[in-house]
Amino acid sequence: MYSAPRRKTRHKASRSGVVTLELILWLPIVMATVLAAIEFGLILVNFKHVQFASRVGAKVAAEELASSTTVPSIIDIHAKVNRALSAMGMSTCKVLLEQNIPSTACALNNSDQFMGVCTNCGPPSTTLPAAGTPSAVPGGTVRVTVCVELSQLTPDLLSSFGFSTTGKVVNASTAYPYKHCIIEYDPPPVGAGLGPAAMTPSHLVPDLP
Repeated sequence: MYSAPRRKTRHKASRSGVVTLELILWLPIVMATVLAAIEFGLILVNFKHVQFASRVGAKVAAEELASSTTVPSIIDIHAKVNRALSAMGMSTCKVLLEQNIPSTACALNNSDQFMGVCTNCGPPSTTLPAAGTPSAVPGGTVRVTVCVELSQLTPDLLSSFGFSTTGKVVNASTAYPYKHCIIEYDPPPVGAGLGPAAMTPSHLVPDLP
């Protein structure tokens, strides 16, 4: 007479156990997905500030005065980059300066420079455009790469799931033409082709500020 209610009670208890098991199985996946979305969003937002800092550094390098004793200074660039990042509570772990400024034009040292301690951050694999040719950047190019530890862009939310930001670095690079060196070209002879090969450099001169 009372067997039916007992079966209903056992069915409810069984269903409750299944729901609890499903919750236990799915909860870590849901949490990881939510935390990954938050972390990825923070990285995207804060990476824009790293890109902005690289543009600031490249602008400083591109506008350094050209003389026999002055080169685009990695110290000045590093200071300006950190100033740009400090507004968001970040700082760079490494700044790299690449340049291919024609030394005969501005008496500059073409050596690349860097400042910082990151060992797992380097310049892009792409080379700078060749300097001193009509088809390229006449006065040379400067490129600044800014490296920032990933932990400064986002909290380490996924470390419990085996994905940690510790030891990882993000970087952004910006290349600008060097503004204080120009190359003048003689016009091609009458009847000569008008392509870049028909133009030859007459002399390299520093551009006055």
